[in-house]
Amino acid sequence: METDKQLEEKPVPLEKSIENPTLDIEKINEYFDLLNMIVGTKDEEDPGLDILLTKVLQRHEGDFFNAFNTHISKVKRELEYLKDKGTNQCRLK
Repeated sequence: METDKQLEEKPVPLEKSIENPTLDIEKINEYFDLLNMIVGTKDEEDPGLDILLTKVLQRHEGDFFNAFNTHISKVKRELEYLKDKGTNQCRLK
């Protein structure tokens, strides 16, 4: 692992950029496209990953609440059944 001093001491190879500038431009365009995909734009055609993720999370949240409400209503019915069963047994004694 290189320390900060070792990184600072290394010279930046300028020849590499000067020899093939189209490679650098292609790399910049590639990163720019990647950032646009992540961030997205303000139009509906290219919403970006954050907006798509928000939509998926909203859909999952709705599914979770529906499943939760169904489960709670089943538990509620079972508790009412057991309560009625207990009061009926108390009346018989």
